[in-house]
Amino acid sequence: MDDEDHSYCVLILTSHNQEMSSALIHDKLFIKSFWETKINNHHHMIEVEEERMKKSALTKLRDEWLTRLENRTKHLKNFGDNRGANPMAN
Repeated sequence: MDDEDHSYCVLILTSHNQEMSSALIHDKLFIKSFWETKINNHHHMIEVEEERMKKSALTKLRDEWLTRLENRTKHLKNFGDNRGANPMAN
C-alpha cells in the first residue's frame, strides 16, 4: 500500500465517521424532539383535565354534602349531650 492508497483509506474512514456522527446526531435530535413532543402533549392534557375539573359541579356538590353532614353530626351530638345532661327531662 503506497501513500496514495493510505490517504484514500483515511479519506473513506473520515467520511464514514462523519456520516455516522451525523446519523447519531440526527437520532439524538429525533429522540429528543419525540420526547419533548410527548411531554408537551402530556402537560397540555393535564391542563385541560384540571380546567375541566374546575368547571365540574362535583366539587361544589361534595362540599355541600360535607357541610350538611357536619351540621347533622353537630346536631346529633348536641341532641345526645342535651339528653344525657338532664335525665329528668324524658
